[in-house]
Amino acid sequence: MHKAHIQLVEYLLEHYPADQIVVMPAYVPPHKTESELIPFRHRYSMLQIAFEPLMKKHPNLRISRLEKRLPTPNYTYKTLGYLSSNCRNANWNLVMGYDMYLSLPRWKNAPEIMKKYPIIVFARQEPIEAPPVFEELGFPPKFLRNPLWPVSSTEIREAVRLETPGSDAVLAEFLPGSVIQYMEQNQLLRK
Repeated sequence: MHKAHIQLVEYLLEHYPADQIVVMPAYVPPHKTESELIPFRHRYSMLQIAFEPLMKKHPNLRISRLEKRLPTPNYTYKTLGYLSSNCRNANWNLVMGYDMYLSLPRWKNAPEIMKKYPIIVFARQEPIEAPPVFEELGFPPKFLRNPLWPVSSTEIREAVRLETPGSDAVLAEFLPGSVIQYMEQNQLLRK
């Protein structure tokens, strides 16, 4: 999570009114092990801290622990299915970055996700191109231009993990100060 995520959620709140916007950290994504991740309780707490100012302005924004309660391994289609079953009057959309979107055809039950749930993609680069598989399936996403940040979460994690020169500056530029403080207090930096 970094400042761009906060700004993108704020953009959604202001330009695409919804009854509710849910930010949901993955518990243990199927392609990772629990030992590779910062413990879920810390990731959830950092999201709460980072989004707190925005949640005060927008009561329809919330952070969810749902994925921690679902059986593992969990997949996005299962999470969306759970939400749809338990909130029958809701129309769920799936919002993601362009990098995640490109990996979507490899997700478990990707055609089901694309058929049932509108997908909103924030893209950092131009031109925005849909891989042919999406056109073949007939479920085009809605693309939104992301002019805010030219960096990805992966790039930020790598700079911090490798302690490259200036990694502290990377943290200060891309993470809210309150989150950096939480990470320092809980010894989560450079793990």
